[in-house]
Amino acid sequence: MLPSLLLPVLPLLLAAPLRELSTSLLSAVPATQEPTTSASLQEEGEKKQRPRLRDRGRALGQPETPQAPELRRADGSLVEPGVIPQSTSATARTTWGALVDALATDEPMRSFELNFNLRQHSQETTQSNDLTLEFAYLAPRFVHARLESGRTLIRGAQGDYLVDGKETIKLEGREAAADRKTLDEMASIAATFMALTAPSALRLVELQMLEQAPAGIHPKHHQEMKPFLWMRVASPDFFLFTENKAKGIPIYQADLGIDPETKAIRFAVIREMNPDPKLAPSTVFVRMSDHQRRDGFFVPHRIEICNLDPTTTPPRFYQRPTSRLDLKRKTGRLRARLTVEDFTPPR
Repeated sequence: MLPSLLLPVLPLLLAAPLRELSTSLLSAVPATQEPTTSASLQEEGEKKQRPRLRDRGRALGQPETPQAPELRRADGSLVEPGVIPQSTSATARTTWGALVDALATDEPMRSFELNFNLRQHSQETTQSNDLTLEFAYLAPRFVHARLESGRTLIRGAQGDYLVDGKETIKLEGREAAADRKTLDEMASIAATFMALTAPSALRLVELQMLEQAPAGIHPKHHQEMKPFLWMRVASPDFFLFTENKAKGIPIYQADLGIDPETKAIRFAVIREMNPDPKLAPSTVFVRMSDHQRRDGFFVPHRIEICNLDPTTTPPRFYQRPTSRLDLKRKTGRLRARLTVEDFTPPR
């Protein structure tokens, strides 16, 4: 099995009871003009998008977001959202500050509701598979995903559930392992999308400049990325699905290729932080493009994911994306203000 940030589609669409769909389920062009929709029309549009989630948590006094566990650096300092480590160089501070200012407003992204078109490619054949997904996410790991089949997968404070029509099934035991794995992989996509789109609230364990691009990127991208600035970010707020989960809070290393003009993140190589410099099979290469302003964020509307080619030595990412996500432009909210209650199964 090939671990992947975007392979959730395979188990999701092939695993019972979701097997009836045929196959398997995170910048930089110049920004386009800001939307000219009036506030009243925007509010009306948002109301039309809300019914799929109950969006009632605030009225019940629920916390807006679940609390992430406390994390400290090697020097004992607390890792807090948006706080740059004291050991960071002046150049890295300036570069990171410019990136954060360019990509978002002061208010961080905590939850979103978005619709994606997904194209999944097979590396062994010329076949591809397409589907549409309605997706909601609340940091750090809550997921609500509605498929074209009408079935819904939910991960929330009460656990993992499958909703099929009027039937609600708690995903427990060995027979539900595939669906729980799917939810892990969905959370992986969402957390990394949020981290790369709205990095202002990342919990930064380390932050440093890189002299060159990381190893493993296919030569077809080398010319495109020549002018990029490269930074290395270590944070628990990325998330890669792996079969063997480490104990404690996993830290992820993201090498970011930044467009010096727009300050958008165009490329990212993401891996679990490990003393071994060899790329693990779960490592992914992310290419982001078609950035536009949306809800105050500078958002990539096309995201391509490449997995490692296991046949190459040293390891190199496939030239052809394993998965391509296209964000629908006229639906969804990046400031959805969802709460814990929105990720509970139907009563």
